Amino acid sequence: MQFRQFLHDLHFAVEKVRPSDWDVDWENAPLPYKLYQGASAVNFPGGIPFSLCRLEQDPLIDMDCVGHFLWYVYGLTQCLETPELLGASPVTRRFVPSGGGLYPTELYVYLRIDGLDTGVYHYDVAHHQLVLLREGDVNPYLMSALGGRCDLTNSFGVVFLTTMFWKNFYKYHNFSYRLQGLDAGVVIGQLNEVAKRFGFSTATYYCFLDRMVNDLLGLAEEEESTYAILPLYRASGKVVEKRKEEDSWEIEKGIEQLQQLPPLQVEIRHSTRRKVEYPVLVAINKASMIESTSLFPQEKKEKVVRGQIEEREESDEPSILLPRVGHLSYDFTKVNRRRYSPGMDFILEKVDPEPFAQLCYEVAGSLGGRRGPEKLWEDTHQPLTLYVCLYGVKGIPDGAYYYDENRHGLKLVRSGDHRLPLQQGLTLHNVNLTQVPLCFHIVGEREYGRERLGERGYRIQQMKAGIIVQQLLLAASAVGWAGHPLLGFDAVLCDTLYDLSPLKKTCLIQIPIGPYRSRAQLVGILHG
Repeated sequence: MQFRQFLHDLHFAVEKVRPSDWDVDWENAPLPYKLYQGASAVNFPGGIPFSLCRLEQDPLIDMDCVGHFLWYVYGLTQCLETPELLGASPVTRRFVPSGGGLYPTELYVYLRIDGLDTGVYHYDVAHHQLVLLREGDVNPYLMSALGGRCDLTNSFGVVFLTTMFWKNFYKYHNFSYRLQGLDAGVVIGQLNEVAKRFGFSTATYYCFLDRMVNDLLGLAEEEESTYAILPLYRASGKVVEKRKEEDSWEIEKGIEQLQQLPPLQVEIRHSTRRKVEYPVLVAINKASMIESTSLFPQEKKEKVVRGQIEEREESDEPSILLPRVGHLSYDFTKVNRRRYSPGMDFILEKVDPEPFAQLCYEVAGSLGGRRGPEKLWEDTHQPLTLYVCLYGVKGIPDGAYYYDENRHGLKLVRSGDHRLPLQQGLTLHNVNLTQVPLCFHIVGEREYGRERLGERGYRIQQMKAGIIVQQLLLAASAVGWAGHPLLGFDAVLCDTLYDLSPLKKTCLIQIPIGPYRSRAQLVGILHG
């Protein structure tokens, strides 16, 4: 199969990846939650706190703490009913956005904490509980699956993010592959932000021995696959990177565990009446799998090679230096509850440059630039950049700009008001961009890191873009605005607007942000 052509069409010719006669079979839709039947479940005690202040100061990691952590990352938070949905089932929401509200990402955790049997669990979102899949210490197994690059000895847990293909394929067909990486990315972004508030240290691994991890979790390869692994450490612990030669005994022990690993005997509840095939998703997922640790990108001190994008960064000083700001300090729980996708509810008004500068500054550290201290990272060579179309920002001329994160400034690419062409470029006119002062675009490489990472590079880039999306949305909520992520936009039009073709870059996702009015809806808060 020509995966390169598929990924190109997925971005630039969506009509080619989805049949023109595709009709969503709503009656054959999957359950919104993955449910195990007959498995041993562990309920979390107590309710969810309205404030994280106590948790930030409490070093005890127990069932209460883990339950609160998982709920803030991915739990059910709201039950919505809008006028257009009257008579239908209410819609449940979480603190992270998802394409079509379908949430194809699943969370699994390996935990070693007081009051819980050590083992691998699935986070049952519907019931806010853990379902035991495997009991026992699997540290050597996981360190082997990660190629000895991560010391899990001092970790209290590991989070696995997986994607269930059918969860959004039934609606979006092959276009769901683009959504799945972004959905996983926003969950990673939320997990990182929640971990900071709980005082946890964490790291993100996109490369691992897929089949070892999938077998550990009991995943059927044609239905679900692991996208990312995130070890968790206490605040006082460090994420320790280890050299492979130091880990030989642990890797050997992990291989022994692999040979002894029995298949999971679990039953999953399905709601679909008939099986629908999605061979393209299965094939590209199989092609993305890593079979040998020699194919892993190497861990090293961060010295980012930016490639052709440096031409724009280094050519001259920024056209406009943005106001100096520091990182936002805000009530995390209130900001999450306030996060909102306005759709047609943006309202146009002149905005100050300080909140705009704040949004840019919040995501600068995730763009892959050189600002900030050196840190250990997984060298996937996928730097991302931020572009934005401005209209009505006080003191800044309307235009399309490149954000230079190292100098915290803007470089003008094309002057003028670009709201109308951006509006005309939408495939579904569910957002009124003429009412939006800021329209951000996250930009990445056209070739998806293909030479170094193969087919896996595309989904890694999508996940990294998703992390930035969630950071932007939280920052927008913190300054009193809102954002609405969009994939239904004309990438060719936007790439032309920013002159990205010579740089071999492309716009990955569009996020209009600005003031808004809340629509009429009934909202039930799902915690106490």
